[in-house]
Order: sequence, then C-alpha cells, then structure tokens
Amino acid sequence: MPNKLFERERTPLSIVAYSVYLYLSGLSCWRVSRALSPFIKRSNRSVMNWVHGFGSLAEAFYIGSAKAAVVDGRSVIIN
Repeated sequence: MPNKLFERERTPLSIVAYSVYLYLSGLSCWRVSRALSPFIKRSNRSVMNWVHGFGSLAEAFYIGSAKAAVVDGRSVIIN
C-alpha cells in the first residue's frame, strides 16, 4: 500500500516520525539531521519537508510537564 504523505519511500517512516518528534521537541532541522547521521544521511531540508508533511499531526507530539521522572532506576517526584 503506497504511503500518501510521501511521493517516494526512500526513508523509512519510522525515521521520518522520529525526526519530526525530535524537531517538535525543540531541536532545529540542522540538529535533527545531525542526530540522524549515525543511522541515515539526510539533509536539514529533508527534515523541514517532513515536518511540513506532518504539520497536521503536531498536536500528537505535545510535550507537557511531567509529574514524575525515572533517573537511574529510581523514581523522582517533581512538584
């Protein structure tokens, strides 16, 4: 079944989704492309195109405040 979001399927959808997640977490397109470089070589322009392609899904990646965090196997409560 062809992917409707992309004309070509050169990059796996999981990498694209992770890239969009990193961008929406606060990284620039350049930093996202650098973070992907050990796994796959993609330009910052490619990342920008993916972000624009997934623009309507941005609310699914909303980052809110945490009530607790796990650090080294121990739970830390954050007020």
